[in-house]
Amino acid sequence: MDDILLHKLNTYGMDVTGTMARFGGNEALMMRFLLGFPKDQTMDSLRDAMASGDREAQKVASHSLKGLSGNLGLTPVFEASSAMMNALRASEDADVAGLYDTLEQAYQAAIDMIATL
Repeated sequence: MDDILLHKLNTYGMDVTGTMARFGGNEALMMRFLLGFPKDQTMDSLRDAMASGDREAQKVASHSLKGLSGNLGLTPVFEASSAMMNALRASEDADVAGLYDTLEQAYQAAIDMIATL
């Protein structure tokens, strides 16, 4: 991995070492999946669930986003989606608007970083 790419990924907060390990050291495969992240519809599903107030769909989408971002080492998205998922699971009355805003910001930062690759 060249130094410029590594710097971009590290600056974003990506767990490059862990992600490379999950991809068996195959940088090309990791990059293919990372570059595909913006095409995934999970965040759109979460946005729809937030707009409709569908708590079950919010749980499913935040859990899916947690898994996807965790596998890709997108630590800020992983942490934000984990916090939201945990709050949703802890209480049906949890106010997750602030957690969703944090997740939306982390997601957009990931999309912006990936666009530079």
